[in-house]
Amino acid sequence: MSGSRTVIISYGSWATNDTGFNLTGVHDISQDERKFTVSFDVVVVGSSAAQARTYAGTMVTALNQRHQTVVVSVGGSDFYHFVDGADGAPSSSQEGAEFIQANWELLGTHRTDKTRAYRVTIEVTRAAKQTGKLGVLDQSITVITSAVGKRGLSFRAQFTPGPSDSESGTAQDRHDDGTYGFDALVSALQTVLGGTWERNGIKGTAYDEDSRTLSAWASYTELLYDQSEAGTDDPALVNIRYDISVERKSAPAIPEDVTARPFTGIGVSFSSGIDKTWLASNSYTAAIEDKIIPYIKSTLAIEIQSQSVIYLGHGLKADPMNLRIAGQILFLAIESNTLELSKRVVDSAFTGDVFVPVLDGRRWTRDRHTGPGTWTRRVIIGTKVIGEDATQVTGAIEEREKKLQRASGFEFVNWGVSTFSVVEKFHETLGGDVTTTTQMLELIFTRANPRGTENSDADKRVPKGHVERGLSGGNFDG
Repeated sequence: MSGSRTVIISYGSWATNDTGFNLTGVHDISQDERKFTVSFDVVVVGSSAAQARTYAGTMVTALNQRHQTVVVSVGGSDFYHFVDGADGAPSSSQEGAEFIQANWELLGTHRTDKTRAYRVTIEVTRAAKQTGKLGVLDQSITVITSAVGKRGLSFRAQFTPGPSDSESGTAQDRHDDGTYGFDALVSALQTVLGGTWERNGIKGTAYDEDSRTLSAWASYTELLYDQSEAGTDDPALVNIRYDISVERKSAPAIPEDVTARPFTGIGVSFSSGIDKTWLASNSYTAAIEDKIIPYIKSTLAIEIQSQSVIYLGHGLKADPMNLRIAGQILFLAIESNTLELSKRVVDSAFTGDVFVPVLDGRRWTRDRHTGPGTWTRRVIIGTKVIGEDATQVTGAIEEREKKLQRASGFEFVNWGVSTFSVVEKFHETLGGDVTTTTQMLELIFTRANPRGTENSDADKRVPKGHVERGLSGGNFDG
């Protein structure tokens, strides 16, 4: 009898106590964390065959709809009350569901012209609503560590409509939620893992229209070094890659003296994605001149342990189709204040021998008279330094050279110096200028053996490469 049953099951606009329907037999209810199922038999009774068909059609139309509210009440109290998560907000006595559907089959019993019997099964996929993961059906976390210790993170999660009390929301809403959504979960994971992270690939989402679930996935890489002057994770630059090549050239230098190093050539192969949101209010030129070049210039000096880096130019090219910038950047590094050193020694000597003709009837006869000889040594020191003052470098070399020559029997007698400075320009705006000074210092020495001093035997200390022969008077016949 309609309306007299203690147990009432309703699906959307239809209920088992509607006029013409009777719940009969045993109804089964099963429930676990993910699913609720109720199965029952219902009899349709009409005053005529036409009316029975009308009642059955009303029920079938209702059961063929999805995402309808399901209520199971006993004695006037709701024991189960499921509301489709995408369509409504449940109260404290209700529960949101991810997916609700009904199936039915016609039974062989009660089949007369005025009656029909059906077995109805209603399935409810329960929404995720646990504390700490509202709307998150499941999640997968993978952390890998490379051979050099750099970590990678892969994260995947599936979201349900998942409303809680007095709150409604689609699976997309749960995905976007600031507390339990995808980005919030990733952020929480990265906080636990420590370090700084950047998404290094595609962030994908897939939506199942039938079950109204949304799956999302993304992968991240750990950042071990700053991406720009803005910090480790610059939101404008994504997935930075750059390789540094250093070309150190040999420099002329004086043995056992100041080490000289010329400008060192540096090539940087750079590539980076440019964030779409950042580009909406900025340009590729701004990315190159305001972010990429200043940052690389400042970090190169640290990486190659040089004093400073001079920017020469770049061959960076923008790819607007893929939002990337890539190419070469060229620099010179200053690794020493002294760029070049050289030393040249020029000796000129007159032995003092004089050949006097002898009139003895032979053409080549000469008398040889030994007189005072002279030996002059010119030491030319060249240096190129950063700045306008080269005297500190050449002064130290000068003092060392005087001691060296004095020990070889030479006395310092004179000097001369020429100095010129130039401003070497590399780039008008980003490269700056470098002033270099080239100085040529000429030191003049003479070979001297003062008599009556402790240096009287200095003539015995002949520098390597010079040979003195003792010559005496006599006839010479060619």
